[in-house]
Amino acid sequence: MIDKLPPIPFIVGVPRSGTTLIRLMLDSHPYLTIPPETHFIRGLFKFEDNGRLTPERFVNFITGHRRWPDFGLEVDALRKAIKPLSDFSMRDGLIAFYELYADKMGKPRWGDKTPDYVVLMSRISEVFPEAHFIHIIRDGRDTVISRKECWLGKKKSVEQLAIDWRDVILTARAETKRLKYYMELRYEDLVMNPEAVLIRVVDYLGLPYSDEMLNYHRRATERLDELNDMYHRKLKTPITREQRLRIHQKTLRPPDRHNIFRWKREMQAEDLRICNEIAGDLLRELGYEVD
Repeated sequence: MIDKLPPIPFIVGVPRSGTTLIRLMLDSHPYLTIPPETHFIRGLFKFEDNGRLTPERFVNFITGHRRWPDFGLEVDALRKAIKPLSDFSMRDGLIAFYELYADKMGKPRWGDKTPDYVVLMSRISEVFPEAHFIHIIRDGRDTVISRKECWLGKKKSVEQLAIDWRDVILTARAETKRLKYYMELRYEDLVMNPEAVLIRVVDYLGLPYSDEMLNYHRRATERLDELNDMYHRKLKTPITREQRLRIHQKTLRPPDRHNIFRWKREMQAEDLRICNEIAGDLLRELGYEVD
């Protein structure tokens, strides 16, 4: 068993809620790096539940995953890092992977940003008791608009996207009963007052504050250049590197208040009615304006 680690940030949330923004901000901290989205932990749980997780299967699964090219790591390097481990566990293997990435970036600490892990938080906390979850929430109507603009949501109706937003947040809040460390952030607060929000986040993670986090956009191009072409399993279609970069273009600039409450300017009346009907109660509970 590897000794206890410092707090590990896991950034989660509904897609297009600002997870990439907070990832790039925290990744700009001199002590912390957060790789591109991993997505493979869900599959590793299936191996573990079936008692079939071995070092060889761990390496083969991760390095064969569609996201592996994003990390810029060598397969042999991961295999070499895992080989000396005795009594191999999922925790050991994941630590080897994250530390390999952190060494590449020259940072002592690491985390994860995979929005979909919002429904796996309690299971992840069993593997990593040090996991400190950061759930970023954005007005659901703006999330619907943003998802409709890109391949993440083009094949879904406004109704389904509103249901997704509501259900993911309700599921996440139900998960908190089994979590020791959980923080909610509002995208709108992060954009309006990033310094105050980041001070709160790094205090939660046991890190000193650094102004470099506010200058994340200066490194954003370099960090996003890691992304590669991939095949999207759920959409059953290839997604090009250019498509993946395009949906993150706004992170190349400082936070823009014009991205807040877009629904007031851009959402059609019928779409707004659908969103408010489906998610109005939760929007009100979260403090958002609902006609």
